[in-house]
Amino acid sequence: MEHWLDRIARGLGARTFWQGSTVGPSRLERILTLIAATADSNHITRRAALKLATASAAMLSPVGGAVAQSRTQLAPVVSPCSNDTPTRDSLQAARAALSRGANDVALSPRGCYRYRRTFTGGRLSSDQVVAGSKVVRRATYGSNNSSAQTDFDYDDVPEERTTYRLTSDGAANVEEVLIEQFAPRRGPLVVRQRRTRRSNAPNVVRIVHEEQDKSQPSGPFTRLEWTIGPDFPDQHVWTMNAQPLAIRACTSEEKSQYEQALGQAIEQGIRCLNRHGSTHTAAAMAAFGARVQFECDPDLERLNLIAEAKDAWNPISFSPPTILINPPRFRGLSATDKAKTIFHELMHFTGGAFSVHNPILQEADLERFRIIDTIYACGELCFGSNPTKCHCASCATGTIRAPQCSSYSSCNPDLGAFCLCPCRLRYYRSRTQCAVECPSGLCCFGSKCRNFDFS
Repeated sequence: MEHWLDRIARGLGARTFWQGSTVGPSRLERILTLIAATADSNHITRRAALKLATASAAMLSPVGGAVAQSRTQLAPVVSPCSNDTPTRDSLQAARAALSRGANDVALSPRGCYRYRRTFTGGRLSSDQVVAGSKVVRRATYGSNNSSAQTDFDYDDVPEERTTYRLTSDGAANVEEVLIEQFAPRRGPLVVRQRRTRRSNAPNVVRIVHEEQDKSQPSGPFTRLEWTIGPDFPDQHVWTMNAQPLAIRACTSEEKSQYEQALGQAIEQGIRCLNRHGSTHTAAAMAAFGARVQFECDPDLERLNLIAEAKDAWNPISFSPPTILINPPRFRGLSATDKAKTIFHELMHFTGGAFSVHNPILQEADLERFRIIDTIYACGELCFGSNPTKCHCASCATGTIRAPQCSSYSSCNPDLGAFCLCPCRLRYYRSRTQCAVECPSGLCCFGSKCRNFDFS
């Protein structure tokens, strides 16, 4: 049943807040929070609350004098290699050339996509992913320090910067990955994510994710922390087995099966990503697809997993990206689902700050999680039987109104909210209910919600 506050929000939003305004939703939530504090305690009736909300909305609407910020829709990024994307054959040729020691290989039939690398002392020291004349991703690798930069829109200014550091605090070695994303067109920092692993707890990774609230472009960052490890539900991102003794080399028959699925994943996935504007992810995926290795791990059955991206918590490791496969489970999939599985695992290496799953959100609402989560959304968009506008928005565009999403079936773009209070890490199906309940109580006073809205 729809919460009565949501009915108020929906009615107000259609008239004043959510059409062409990026500041309305947060202001509306503050209004409704105040209303709920009195209405739900029976100080005023719900009818009176509706009148109060409408009056408050009028004061904040453009008519009442507040200046609404128009949403800026940037033109979709077009890949310079849109007419020369990797195919199964070109990927196979690139993989063969790399295995023979080549350091500059074509990833697409006519060579628009290329992968270049250098070695120092027999170990990978730098590489580049090139699309046409533009370097999409460049990285340098060291034992204690590595860094990478990704140019999302081919303007020679990186929109994503990733660094890796290995230090010691006296008690343990500490590995840290910092991912920073910036708005297009030389814009400000919008996402910062820090991942930390300690040598005395090698199967646990701590994640601190900070993100600019889209409804308040000049406001503070929202902050969310979670942990991935053996005692936590998400096992998709990293190999968290304390003793991965079951890993073995795959047979030639198994490798052939995985190579075929990889070819379809790259060919179909890259065309899909390019078509929807995620061209930098497509380029990076082509390079990771040329380098990826497969290992077989029957122990994944115990975790109810088909496959897993090994050590993908560090996206700038000089070690080759590796996908662990559960052979019996993988063998039983359809050809499309095999490709979808490989695509999903490759996304963990290429997806930047959004290449990790949030296990708390996953536990709370699995159906919505598979839309909100970028990796699952892209898998459904590119390989699913009935992708929606919400899958399109979550994977690539950020809004269901983007032209790239127009051909897909409709969906409800309001996918709830997540309370960021450490004492109440909880998902709410209703954004308004989250705005009311999240900041309640002494521990959570002043806490915010992270809204999931693709309208």
